[in-house]
Amino acid sequence: MQRAAFPSSAWCHPGAAHRAITYWTTVGDTVAVSGAKWKLQQLKYGLTGKIPDGLLFRISSIQADDAKAYQTQDAFARDMLKAMSPEGRQRIIAIRRSQLIR
Repeated sequence: MQRAAFPSSAWCHPGAAHRAITYWTTVGDTVAVSGAKWKLQQLKYGLTGKIPDGLLFRISSIQADDAKAYQTQDAFARDMLKAMSPEGRQRIIAIRRSQLIR
């Protein structure tokens, strides 16, 4: 999982609030956190002739305190995963059926 905190003005308008962002990507059944891991997974699938699904999942919040923002995002992600079906969790966090959160 990657985390970054930016002033929203980096993308929006001057004077915008501070935005904390948590995100991750998946390729097939693997979470690919870094760009290098994403590319490696793409190459791995490419060599086998498979075309995997990919996903970019992003959670963000506007809050001046990064630590509190990431706590809120962690709680949101955990609650969301608990509310999802096992298949939905498998898709979002790219784990095999035998590793699903129960």
